[in-house]
Amino acid sequence: MIDISINTIRGGKLDYINTKHLKDEQDMPQTGGKPLMVKFINVSTQDIHEHMVAQVYSSALRILEIRGGLILRIGEL
Repeated sequence: MIDISINTIRGGKLDYINTKHLKDEQDMPQTGGKPLMVKFINVSTQDIHEHMVAQVYSSALRILEIRGGLILRIGEL
């Protein structure tokens, strides 16, 4: 027997950051993502300031899965 199936997923919008390429704010090029700003506090001066730690990207969730299989029966039933 041969088994073939096709599945699709069409979801909403996903927001994500690329954690493999985190850089300092001054070294981070603007490549189309929105900046992710995080507040930091200087413990000695109690000064609160913000730094950009990553860029947030958005994509629509779209998956197309194609599967194929072969089932062999060996022997009698």
